Amino acid sequence: MPNKNYVAGVNYERRCIAKVLKGKWYDGAEAAGRSPASKGVWDIWWEVLGGKRHEAQCKFSSKGKARMSKVELFNLKRYALDHPYITVWLFMKGKGQKETRERISS
Repeated sequence: MPNKNYVAGVNYERRCIAKVLKGKWYDGAEAAGRSPASKGVWDIWWEVLGGKRHEAQCKFSSKGKARMSKVELFNLKRYALDHPYITVWLFMKGKGQKETRERISS
């Protein structure tokens, strides 16, 4: 049985995908999905009309403030520089806090 924070993080990723597809955040999303097991740099992806790909790292905490280590942030920024044709995002949400969405690359 996975721990509570892992399950909450997966549910957060699914909610993010639903918001993207409904057009609440980005208009014109054609398809979206999540990375299997989220072992890579990004957790979710979506494509908008015209073929532009977006990828996002989702950080969620059911206990307090969502955190990201300096190493993870460095790897995310390096990934964004290595893939200039992809728009990379960072989504963070902690318990009782407003969600933040930060664009890492263009």
